[in-house]
Amino acid sequence: MAKLVWEWIDDDWTHGGKPDGFTYRAKVPGGWLISVWAGTPEKHGLGGGLTFLADPNHSWPVTLREK
Repeated sequence: MAKLVWEWIDDDWTHGGKPDGFTYRAKVPGGWLISVWAGTPEKHGLGGGLTFLADPNHSWPVTLREK
């Protein structure tokens, strides 16, 4: 079974104030799973969501963040 590997996307959250937002992606057959979370860097406990982005060639260019 293949392992699901999450990449942390370097996105720009200019909403001001807290909570911070965090976006991740994981390569899956046919595209990407996208996960968005709110909270602190240590704990994303304020809410989140998950969706699928169709991209059969996995050609979505992003800048990744270091963990």
